Amino acid sequence: MYVAGRLEAAYVLQYADAREHALACGRKDYAEQLVAMIKEEDRHEQFFGDRIRDHRLLPIGHMVGGWTPPPPSEPVI
Repeated sequence: MYVAGRLEAAYVLQYADAREHALACGRKDYAEQLVAMIKEEDRHEQFFGDRIRDHRLLPIGHMVGGWTPPPPSEPVI
């Protein structure tokens, strides 16, 4: 779960970077699609983070991998 969350976090940054490049090239159509992809990858990161946030080995994972789960998601009512 840790590795999956870390990968999803990296994807968010990569898609955000790609969005900036698309805008710089005048491809607003691509930029809009990339926003949807950013939101989906962010949702995935949140999912994995919610599953490991309180795990006893998370501090070690953070030391090795450098990723910390995002703050807890808001409960869906």
